[in-house]
Amino acid sequence: MKNPMASHTELIEKAKRWLISNGHSCVISEMSGGYGEEADAIGWKPHLSTIIEVKATRQDFLADRAKFFRRHPEQGMGMYRYYLCNKGIITTEDLPPGWGWIELRKNRTWTRLHPFAFKNYNSRAEIALLLSALRRPEGLAVKKYTYQTGCRATLGIDIQHRL
Repeated sequence: MKNPMASHTELIEKAKRWLISNGHSCVISEMSGGYGEEADAIGWKPHLSTIIEVKATRQDFLADRAKFFRRHPEQGMGMYRYYLCNKGIITTEDLPPGWGWIELRKNRTWTRLHPFAFKNYNSRAEIALLLSALRRPEGLAVKKYTYQTGCRATLGIDIQHRL
């Protein structure tokens, strides 16, 4: 029996869980910060950001190439960038330069290709997205904590969508 394809919504849930399980303490999905790019899922951990674009169909993946942020990658968000797709939707040759690939097989995510770090990316758009999330606290779990560094205590804030 053939496995059914996951929907776009189900793939976004997988993307969020992948980011969290890979150490991203702040994860946001399906939100725009006013710069035009809406991340399916984006996460941050110290010193880096990772964006995941979810594609449920090959047609959706091919249409993504026409987006402004794909044609001008320096204007896009994410130091690291992945596509997350159902099995069989894309191949390695389909990927834009520098992008990684996560494939959903039998309800599990498999990292097929790791991305390169984009040296030029739109960190201002990422800050705008974080500020937008902070202005909409409903549906977000916010935890504050302190931890000791060598010299001083540092305050951190962990923001996650309630799953």
